[in-house]
Amino acid sequence: MKLESVPASDRINQRFAGQFPRNLAANIVYFLVNLVIGVLLVPYFVSTLGIAAYGLIPLATSITGYVAIVVQALNTAVSRFLTVDLQQGDYDAANRTFNTAFFAFSAVLLLMAPLVIAVAWLAPSIFHIPAGQEGSAVILFLGVSTATLIRFWSGNYTVQLFAYNRLDLQNLVNATNIVVQVGFIILLFTLFGPDLALIGVAYLAGAVVASAISIILAHRVCPYLR
Repeated sequence: MKLESVPASDRINQRFAGQFPRNLAANIVYFLVNLVIGVLLVPYFVSTLGIAAYGLIPLATSITGYVAIVVQALNTAVSRFLTVDLQQGDYDAANRTFNTAFFAFSAVLLLMAPLVIAVAWLAPSIFHIPAGQEGSAVILFLGVSTATLIRFWSGNYTVQLFAYNRLDLQNLVNATNIVVQVGFIILLFTLFGPDLALIGVAYLAGAVVASAISIILAHRVCPYLR
């Protein structure tokens, strides 16, 4: 059967079905990476930082979790319209959707930036911080929160990967974020000694690298959006 005789919807379904094994394998690998790092990293933090200081890390990440809820809602809304536009080959509409989301995400990021800075600065006053760790706690909260905002902004690009069913590449971006975080934490702890501030720096580094990769992959998978 010639390709031209196959309906467009069938070609899309065939392409999506062919991507399933890669997506499944990538999901499994990403799950295992998360599992292994989660099991090994907690004892490492406890042994190097102590229980009291370690407790600030999940606190910082849980606060940014509320931001993640908003991010997920916005990404879901954008991905729906962008996927429809791209799969229909309507690249003009896709560009309008992409650019609208891009500037909307950027505006939300700018609006949230002062709040992030305020929470980080006031963290020693809001939460019980171990003595002598106040400055490091501020940098931890600032680094983790800024990393979340960067990933939030770059979500406008990972949506393109979702639109083309490249969940394997989405998982690659997410795995890169985690691996870079852990790599920087171990490296910085080795060079400078255990410090909460270095964890904030590592989270920021992971977000920057992962976001850069997501932008590169998005342009390769979907070169139509400008």
